[in-house]
Amino acid sequence: MSTYCVRNLTDINLKLHTSVQCKICCHTPWRDISNFQDPLDNDWYKKRIYDHENKIKNPDCNYCWYLENQGIYSPRNSESIGGKKPRQLEIQLDNTCNMACLYCVPSNSSIWAEKTQKSLYTRRTKKLQEQQEKYLQDKKDILHWIAHSILPENPNPVETIIITGGEPSLIDDFYHLAEILTGANINIRINHNLMTTSARQPQFVQSIEKMQEQGHTVTVRCSIDGIGRQQEWQRHLSNWQVMQTNLDQLAKTQAQILICPTVTPLTLESMLPLFRWIKNYNSNQLDKDRLQLGMPAVVAGPIELSPVEWFGIFADEITQCLDLVKSRQIKAHHPKAFTRLVTSWMNNTKTLNEEGVKKLVNYLSYQQNLWNLSDWKTVYPTVAKYCEEFSNET
Repeated sequence: MSTYCVRNLTDINLKLHTSVQCKICCHTPWRDISNFQDPLDNDWYKKRIYDHENKIKNPDCNYCWYLENQGIYSPRNSESIGGKKPRQLEIQLDNTCNMACLYCVPSNSSIWAEKTQKSLYTRRTKKLQEQQEKYLQDKKDILHWIAHSILPENPNPVETIIITGGEPSLIDDFYHLAEILTGANINIRINHNLMTTSARQPQFVQSIEKMQEQGHTVTVRCSIDGIGRQQEWQRHLSNWQVMQTNLDQLAKTQAQILICPTVTPLTLESMLPLFRWIKNYNSNQLDKDRLQLGMPAVVAGPIELSPVEWFGIFADEITQCLDLVKSRQIKAHHPKAFTRLVTSWMNNTKTLNEEGVKKLVNYLSYQQNLWNLSDWKTVYPTVAKYCEEFSNET
């Protein structure tokens, strides 16, 4: 099997949280940076390029290898920008967030960090406090590198910057980035949970408008897995009413808005109502493609939430979702890649098994008790029905 991945050549991720680290794409592990003047001048990066050129499966890429072993279309197969030097830079500001999504981790959510009080995470935070001066200097160097990376006089200027968190709208460094990204017109993509606080929302919208005034093309990728209480259950601490209000304000800007679900068994039950909601929302807009579909991300961990064995259960719903895209009642931002991805779900032959169902039920019950949530079986009756039927059969 080919090990080629264009992201090895075109993508780079930087984390500015607890310590400055780097990786190739959002599915690979973080690595320490030794040269803050050039994040790519590191042994691990050179090893990845060596493996790539010599057709060696680098273990950092296990997310894609896992999906492909399950017969699922992986991110390395998606459409991406070409070239031989990094053109796309993703920046994780820090983990400040006001939500605790079911599949998230402390390094990406301050709510999860506080809830679980992960000892490793706590130690890293204490270490950061002890070395605050060095960390701030490292971050200053990287921010300078980021600002320089987009300039046209750079031999290989970055064309796209993706800003993630946590929740970027709640992080001061987001607004600092909005100020320093000048001197070139680039694509800026912002991951967003639509739960910006009322105090921050005007500033967030104004920053997007300012980026556009500077000539940047802005895309906001909204994390939505369902509508109503299904969204609120899987993405804990979200509020559907607040999300719709913030979305209406965001829609008044000229930013492209993408709806990007994270796919678990629960998402599969929520997906068709979500797609219909997108269609109805657009019908009330002057721009009938105001909301578009981004690429769904299939959960590979925690393994309890893997949807691979559930694609067959929701085959009819998945088919209807795909039909909405094919008939252009909903527009996918990358229609060919989206169609290939969803088609791979429909062609998947994995079926439910006793161990997988038991793990899912235990995990959902654990989350329900941890966060004092409503009964998941009433929120996701179809998933609950099949879990119960399968348990009875076995």
